[in-house]
Amino acid sequence: MSLTPTEIRAAIANSPELQALAVERNDQEIARILSVGRKTHRSKTVNSKQLASILGMEVAEEILLALEDLRDRLLQSPSRSVVVLGSALRRQLTFMSSEQGVDFGDPEFLALITRMVSMKVWTEAQGNLLRGISEIANPVSVDAVSEALNQRD
Repeated sequence: MSLTPTEIRAAIANSPELQALAVERNDQEIARILSVGRKTHRSKTVNSKQLASILGMEVAEEILLALEDLRDRLLQSPSRSVVVLGSALRRQLTFMSSEQGVDFGDPEFLALITRMVSMKVWTEAQGNLLRGISEIANPVSVDAVSEALNQRD
C-alpha cells in the first residue's frame, strides 16, 4: 500500500530533517528516508517441501508439527466453533502437503499466522519467519513525494 500525498506531507511536517529536505526540494532523499522499513506482502505460494527449503528442514518441521498438534486437539473439542477451526487447519495442512501449497501472501493466511502466534502455537520468531516468506520492500517513489509537495491542501 502506498502512502497518500496527505500522509507524505504529514510525515514531512513531523520531521525537522524532512522539512529541511523539502525546502531544498530533495525529493529523492525524502523518498529514501520514508521508504526505510516499509514492507508489504505479495502472493507467494509455498508447499511443505518448499517451506523446508526456505526455512531449513528442522525449523519447517517444528512449525508444521505445532500446527498438526493443534489441529488434532481442536478436532477433538466438543465445541463446534473450535472443531471448525481444526477443520480449517486440516485443510491448510492438506494444501501445504500437496504441490498446490498455500499462498503465504494471502491476507487470511497472514491473519492465521498472527492468530497462531497469539495462541502461542508458534513463537514470534517463527511467525516472523513465515510472514517474511511473502514480504517485499514497499518503497515510497520520488514521484509520490514530488506530487505531495506540489499539491496544496
